[in-house]
Amino acid sequence: MIGQVGIAGPVALAPARLHALLGDRVPALSSLAIAEHIAARTGGAPTLLRCRLLTCELTDSQRERGALASGIAADAERMGMRGVAVAANALI
Repeated sequence: MIGQVGIAGPVALAPARLHALLGDRVPALSSLAIAEHIAARTGGAPTLLRCRLLTCELTDSQRERGALASGIAADAERMGMRGVAVAANALI
């Protein structure tokens, strides 16, 4: 196989992740809400899973984060999204 494999999704997910990395929680959650709305409206199950992962990363409670991450990891495995599963397992 030659070429590149890209990840397509709502543009709003990229700034949400960037704001999260910068520690800007409010704009991260705002952009995340837009990305989730677009993904839900268009049936973007992989993007919804990535949105759930970012929501999990932004969760303050360690116990709640672990529970969310376990569900995300299981769903990611079922969907064949190994990278998301690995990222979720790292949050447990």
